[in-house]
Amino acid sequence: MRTAAFLTRDATGNYGFAHRSFMEFFVARRLARGLLDGSAPEVTISKEIQGFINQLLAGPLARGLLDGSAPEMTINEEIRGFIYQMLEGRMPEYEAVEAPEDMVYVPPGPFIMGAKDVEGGTRIARLEEGFFIGRYSVTNAEYRRFVEAGGYEEREYWSDEGWQRKQREKWTEPRYWRNSKWNQPDQPVVGVSWYEAVAYARWAGGRLPTEVEWEKAARGIDGRQYPWGDGSDPSRCNTGESGIGKTTPVGKYSLDGDSPYGVADMAGNVWEWCADWYDKDKTYKVLRGGSWDNSQRNARCIARHWDYPRLRYNLAGFRCARGSL
Repeated sequence: MRTAAFLTRDATGNYGFAHRSFMEFFVARRLARGLLDGSAPEVTISKEIQGFINQLLAGPLARGLLDGSAPEMTINEEIRGFIYQMLEGRMPEYEAVEAPEDMVYVPPGPFIMGAKDVEGGTRIARLEEGFFIGRYSVTNAEYRRFVEAGGYEEREYWSDEGWQRKQREKWTEPRYWRNSKWNQPDQPVVGVSWYEAVAYARWAGGRLPTEVEWEKAARGIDGRQYPWGDGSDPSRCNTGESGIGKTTPVGKYSLDGDSPYGVADMAGNVWEWCADWYDKDKTYKVLRGGSWDNSQRNARCIARHWDYPRLRYNLAGFRCARGSL
């Protein structure tokens, strides 16, 4: 009989798993299916197995099913079917795509978006086409090239309203451009309005990501709370709990804080402007990701913020995207 590396055989010839985690995985997988179809037996679930189920059932959905709060959550047939696909390993596979320098490819397809405590609740969102997103927020060094190339004088990069605002306010550089606390080359540029972010992105051959794109890039498909998984951790991002009191160099937390796609700083450091309007009246623009001055809760992948597109403050920056909207 052939054996696999994860099996062992005892003195009596019986086979078993080399590591308990293998057994727990299969037990958790079966229990997860049972929880979905109502056939799960009444058993005592260890913390380890519950952890596996949490992963298999995609974060917030799992917690709701396991802790009895599921009735308060909207788990429709679409989400139920999506979870089954995850359990069965039947999610679509996509060919590897070569990304431009300092950008990451995010494939098309469905993912779990939102949460029960935000507008819209938990739902399945779909990206019809893949896109590229900046691995890092735009830095001061990168933005400097835009300034020095005459980006503030070139009408073609600016929206109509943005150009009028820039002319009226006499903008020639970011608000904190000459402040050493915020202007180090590897820090994310701050003190830029939504209009300036759009102008830079156009100059660089890109655009701002949509809110849906941003969230998928931050959390992947499985509904996790943070880019690294479930559970806050001040050692993985720059938020108010870190006590740093300013922005940190981009990528500082990449070792443990990147998203499933390898995108850095999607939690904390700076709020990031997105392309979308926040409200139907088109007064405010969406910001995502939290900042150095916000709590970990506000740095969750689902946290939403809004502000006037003209505002320029030290909590907000942006990153670029390319590809189909």
